[in-house]
Amino acid sequence: MSGLLQDRSARLGTARYEIIQDPTDRFIVWDEKAGCPALLGGEIISCDTFFGAQRVVERLSATRTGLIDTEAAVLQAANAPPHRCNDRAGNPARNARLGGSRLSISIARSRADFEAAEGLCTKLGRWDAAIAPNYGLTPLDVLTAFHSECRASLSGKFTSADAKFLIAWQGEAPAGSLAFDAFDETCAELHRFYVDNRFRGMGIGRKLMQAVLAEIARGSRRRVLIHTAPYMTHAIAVYEAFGFRPCARFRDTPEHIRHTDLFMGRSI
Repeated sequence: MSGLLQDRSARLGTARYEIIQDPTDRFIVWDEKAGCPALLGGEIISCDTFFGAQRVVERLSATRTGLIDTEAAVLQAANAPPHRCNDRAGNPARNARLGGSRLSISIARSRADFEAAEGLCTKLGRWDAAIAPNYGLTPLDVLTAFHSECRASLSGKFTSADAKFLIAWQGEAPAGSLAFDAFDETCAELHRFYVDNRFRGMGIGRKLMQAVLAEIARGSRRRVLIHTAPYMTHAIAVYEAFGFRPCARFRDTPEHIRHTDLFMGRSI
């Protein structure tokens, strides 16, 4: 194992790692303390299955007790066949339990709501940063340009009739988000569309989009804009299903980021 990865892994246990699913349905191990994907030999660690990623986290964390000292051990864990886990979604019993909880969508209003919103935005930022190197960007590029929110900034931005942050709740757990604000006098813009890995495949993204478009329709703006990226394929599928189509650029971005810009819009 490279010295850099071994040193990072030795500091903390499993709480330092998170598993993120990328647009190609591979699972990436995110290093919480380093603020970037975990690396092995300079390459991002990714796995075909959620189970494989869990095994990698266990192996990386075991460096604390000196149980791992070779790259081969981590690679073996990443490629290990699943045991009592029959698909990419993880534990079927856990999925059934999550699916049995009641889904609700509400507008963020309280401090607790915006703390949940901050958590969802943080997960979205980590996911985006994990994918960025595949498109010629660094994690710092996307985190700095697009993911600098905190609870205070979110509550300051999304607490008016023209700007709201909607959260999908699966029982008591924040499962997804979608926000909007005023772009100009005639257009609204969508932001922070995200569904937590644990709750994907349950139609939450579509329900969030329905709720947000209904909120926007209550106001005077009759066009909705989105600034996204071509690699956000799951989100784009929802946008297209709701009638969004590519449109002219409506925001300037740094030159080194522009190749990942996609602008979409629709009328309501």
